[in-house]
Amino acid sequence: MKIILKTTVWLILASLLWSAETAAAQKFIHPGIDQTAADMAYMKKQVKAGVQPWKNAFERLKSASDLQFEIKPFTHVFRGAYGKPNIGGDDLLKGSNLAYDCALMGYLTGDKAYTNKAIAILDAWSPVLWDLDLNDAKLIVGWTGHILCNAAEILRYTGSGWSQKGIDRFTRMMMEVYYPLIRFYYPQANGNWDGSIIHSILALSIFTDNREMFNNGLDHFYHAPVNGSIFKYIYPSGQCQESMRDQGHVQLGLGEFAGAAKVAFTQGVDLFPIADNRIALGYEYTA
Repeated sequence: MKIILKTTVWLILASLLWSAETAAAQKFIHPGIDQTAADMAYMKKQVKAGVQPWKNAFERLKSASDLQFEIKPFTHVFRGAYGKPNIGGDDLLKGSNLAYDCALMGYLTGDKAYTNKAIAILDAWSPVLWDLDLNDAKLIVGWTGHILCNAAEILRYTGSGWSQKGIDRFTRMMMEVYYPLIRFYYPQANGNWDGSIIHSILALSIFTDNREMFNNGLDHFYHAPVNGSIFKYIYPSGQCQESMRDQGHVQLGLGEFAGAAKVAFTQGVDLFPIADNRIALGYEYTA
């Protein structure tokens, strides 16, 4: 009886160990944050054919991709409550958005001017930015982290010519400046904070091939306390934690949770149907 029991326990432990090793070894899809290679190829095909709504979306993307934008990196970024003071925060946000826009434009058009602009933005900030501080530091990291990683993921896996030195510097910035600020999340703030932080944690985990970080982001999406999880941010009725606050913040929160779900979906994890399509209920109630 003891032999059978020991054998059973050994088999269970071996099975658990194998499952853990398999999960840890599972490879991420690259590119694989907002778009897979198939997504990007399909987008390019539709743009080239002039099909709607891709045609108009491309024109809007093109008009937003300002090649004359002046890149101004800061060593110390400060943003206080209600955006006061704001030293370098807007420059980081605008630069992040432009890096992503230009990375996409470079891929879609083959125009190196866009690709080089995206690379220049990442290469300018990576060796310079050292910290973010004051009230909104975690929020800025949450807002910009997934955008920067999206740009970097596209550049890294589409033959853009981005140097290994540039990739290494960007990775250092994300892991030594960005990640320490958000690694423990911030569920006690309004829920749009943790929505954006989860979004960026998932994006960063894919860029750095960190399965443990990815699983941690998923766990927070499901189980975080206070305002930090999808269950705490969107109630069963569809009303959101910030619905009584204002439309701007509640739509930001919904967008960040939906964005996090989109990143997970790219990697084969579907968060959209959970809790009776909770994300869709949130959008329906808000609309």
